[in-house]
Amino acid sequence: MRVFSNTDRFRLFCRINSKTRKSMWFKWGFKYFSLSRQLEYLREHGIMLGSRIRNDRKVFLYMVKNLFVEVVYQNDSIEREAEQLAIFNNLNHLNQYLEKEFKTSF
Repeated sequence: MRVFSNTDRFRLFCRINSKTRKSMWFKWGFKYFSLSRQLEYLREHGIMLGSRIRNDRKVFLYMVKNLFVEVVYQNDSIEREAEQLAIFNNLNHLNQYLEKEFKTSF
């Protein structure tokens, strides 16, 4: 019994599966980079989505591949080193975190 009836479907499956595995390895690997390496990767490949004020500090939100990363910089300046970095695996985790932050602010 053949799982794939034609080679085009098999190639598509392999391509999708390969991207999924690469994404999974990236998520795992990024978490284990040093803070300076994470910041370097964000600056080179990340997209800044915006910023917000939390506890009188400016917090910046980035997207890199399929991760979301929240960064607090020294002196709130993106040219400085990061003090704190929070990584979210997907949009649902980010939304849950932001909702929790919003509720605790009142």
